[in-house]
Amino acid sequence: LAEHLDKAPMVVSFGRSDKANFRLTAVRHVVDDQELGLELTFNGRFNARLPLIGEHNAMNALAALAGGRGF
Repeated sequence: LAEHLDKAPMVVSFGRSDKANFRLTAVRHVVDDQELGLELTFNGRFNARLPLIGEHNAMNALAALAGGRGF
């Protein structure tokens, strides 16, 4: 698929790849005051906390950021 992306007018990528625009660099599950959640770091410098569990939800958050960036 990557070979076709060069022809696209605007591509914003996400994932764990070093080439991704929004790169998941750290994720950990936390328990704080009896609440479960995720702390994630993307691009090695931005932190966020989600009231969800599962690394897939960190990826979903990055997908939402990438979509917002596209607009």
